[in-house]
Amino acid sequence: MDDLESVVNEFVDKAYEFYTMEDGHRWQEPFNSNPLTNFTSNLFFAATTLTSIGYGIDAPESLVGRVFCLVYLFFGIPLYLITIADMAKFCTELMNKGYTELIKYKYRVKRRYKRWKSGRIRRESMKVGQVIIAGGEDEVAEFLWTHLEHAQFVEVPFLLVIGILLLYIGLSSWIISWVEGWSMMDGFYFVMMSVLTIGFGDLVPRNEVFAVPVLFIILAGLVLTTTCVDVVGAYYIDRLHFFGRRLDDDPLSWLKEVQQRRIEAMKKEAMRKLFETVTALHHIRLTAFKQLTQNYDDHLRSRAPDPPRNLLASHATADSVMLRWSAPIYVDEGKRYWYTITYKPRTPQRRSNVVAVDFINKDRYLVTGLKSFTLYEFSVYVTTRYGQSVPIKVQEYTGETI
Repeated sequence: MDDLESVVNEFVDKAYEFYTMEDGHRWQEPFNSNPLTNFTSNLFFAATTLTSIGYGIDAPESLVGRVFCLVYLFFGIPLYLITIADMAKFCTELMNKGYTELIKYKYRVKRRYKRWKSGRIRRESMKVGQVIIAGGEDEVAEFLWTHLEHAQFVEVPFLLVIGILLLYIGLSSWIISWVEGWSMMDGFYFVMMSVLTIGFGDLVPRNEVFAVPVLFIILAGLVLTTTCVDVVGAYYIDRLHFFGRRLDDDPLSWLKEVQQRRIEAMKKEAMRKLFETVTALHHIRLTAFKQLTQNYDDHLRSRAPDPPRNLLASHATADSVMLRWSAPIYVDEGKRYWYTITYKPRTPQRRSNVVAVDFINKDRYLVTGLKSFTLYEFSVYVTTRYGQSVPIKVQEYTGETI
C-alpha cells in the first residue's frame, strides 16, 4: 500500500513538473539561483511586492524576514503611490502638451493652405513667439477673460488615450512573449494581470537575462495605466458633474455666458457713469456760467459811472430851487443810466432828513417843497443798475417868504 502511494505521488510530481515546463507555467522560483546572492531575483521580488502585484513565487519564511517585509511595505507603498502619481501627472501634461501642439500645427497648416488657395500669402507677416503679460495673477486672469471669446478647451480624445494604452499592451505582450517563449495570448494575459496588479502567479518570467527589462516594461505599464485613468477619469467625472444641466455639460459655454452677463452689467454701469458724468458736467457748466455772470456783474459794479458835470442852482424861491447840470463825460454804450438827487438842509442839527429824488431822465430838475430862508445842500448822482457815481454837490439858500 505504501509502495502504491509513493508511486502515485511520484507520478503526480512528474506530471506537474512536465506541465509547468511545457506550458510555461512555473510555481517555483523564477530564477534558479540563491536568492541571497542573486540581485536580479531580489530586485524583482522587491519591485513586485512594492507594486502590490505579488506573484507569490517568493515569500519570506523567517520571522525577521516577514517583519522586515511589513516595515518595508509600510513605508514603501505610500512613497510608491506618490511617485507613480507624480509620474502619471507628468505624462498627462506631456500628453496634453503634445496634443495641443498637434492641434496648433494642424491649424497653421490649414491656415497656410487657405491662404495659398486664395493667393493671399503675406510674406511680411511677423511671427509672435510669445505674449508677455506684465503683472500678477489678476492681470493674467483679466487677459484670459478678455480673450475668452476666442478660447476653446483642448482635451485629449478618449479614443486616442485608449489607442495609446492598447498600443502599449500589444507591443509589451509581443516583447514579453518573444523573450519568454510564450504565445501571444500568454504574453497578453501576463501583461494584463501585471498592469492591473492582480498577479495570480501562474505566469512569471523565467529568463533571467531579460528580467530587468521586463520589470521596467511592467512599471511603465503601471504609469501609463494610471495616466489613462487620470485623463479619462477626470474627463468623465466632469461630464457626469455637468450632465443634465442647462449648458450641455460644457464649462466653456458657461464661462462665455457669464462673460456675456458681465459685459451687459458693464454696459449698464458705463451708461450710469456716463449719465452721472453728463449731469456733473452740466452742473459744473451751470455753476461756471453763474460764476462768470457773477464775476461780470462784479466787474460792472466795480466800474462806477462818471458823475455829472457843472451843477448849478438857480431861480431860488421861498420853497423851490432849479438845478441844472451837464451829462457825464463817458457812459458805456447801451448802458442805461439816470440821475438821482438828494438834498438836505444845512442846519446845526445833526439829524437832518435827507430827501432823495430818483429816476430823473433830464439834465434839470425843479426841487420844490423846501423851507424858506434855509440853506440846502443838493447832491446829484449818475445811477445805473450796478451802482452810483460820485456825487457833485452845490448849496443854495431859499428865498424869504413875502
